[in-house]
Amino acid sequence: MGYQGEYSPDGRWWWDGYRWIPVPPPGGVLYPQQLIAYAGFWIRFFAWFIDWVVLGVAGVVIGFVLGVMAALLGFRAGLGVIAYGLAILVGWLYYSLSHSSRAQASLGMMAAGLSVVGADGMRIGFGRATGRYFASLLSWLLCYVGYLMIAFTARRQGLHDLIASTHVVRARPRPGQALIATYGGPANMAAGVTAAVAVIAILLLTSVLVIVILLTMGGQIKNVFSNVVVALNS
Repeated sequence: MGYQGEYSPDGRWWWDGYRWIPVPPPGGVLYPQQLIAYAGFWIRFFAWFIDWVVLGVAGVVIGFVLGVMAALLGFRAGLGVIAYGLAILVGWLYYSLSHSSRAQASLGMMAAGLSVVGADGMRIGFGRATGRYFASLLSWLLCYVGYLMIAFTARRQGLHDLIASTHVVRARPRPGQALIATYGGPANMAAGVTAAVAVIAILLLTSVLVIVILLTMGGQIKNVFSNVVVALNS
C-alpha cells in the first residue's frame, strides 16, 4: 500500500510524500502568508554553494592582486594573516550588505528564491546582518554544527539565526511587505541525519582533494609563482 500523506500539526499544510502543499482554510480562501515557508537545509545549502563559488572567484582575484603587490614591494612577512583578514572582511561586507539590502538576500539566495528576515518578517538592518555573519563564523568553528541545526529546528534556524533572531524564508520581498512564514514542516530527524552525513562526506572529500592536488601539483605551483616573482623583480 502506497504512502497516504499527512497533515501538519496546525492543519495548514499537507505532505504528499514529496512536498508540503498549503491547505485552504474553511471558506476556500488561501491567505498569502500561508504560502510562505521557512527555507530548509538543502535549499539553503544550494544558496550557500553559489555564494561560495562567487566568493571563491573573488578570493582568487584578490589573492592574485595581493601576491603581485607583495612581489613588487618585496613584502612577504605576514602575507597569510593579511589574506585571511581580507577574506573575513570581504565575506562580512558581502553578506551583511546583501542581507540588509532591499533584496534581503545574497546572490545565492536570490537564485534560490530566499530572503533573510527578522522576527517580525521585515528587512533587517546592517548591524543585525553583521552580528548574524560573525555568529555564522561561530557555527563554522563548531565544525558546522550550527549550520546542521537548520535541518533539526522547527523554524529551520541555524545557530547564527537563533543568535541574531532572524529567519530565512522561501519568498522574495516586496516594498513594505512582511514575510512571516507560518510553517516550515516538522523537524525531520532522518533528513537531519542525512544532511549531517552529506556535509561530513563533502568536507572529507574536499580535504582529500586538496591534499591530492597539493601533493601532485605543489612543486609546479611553487615554480610558477617563483617565476612570476623573479620576472616582476627583474
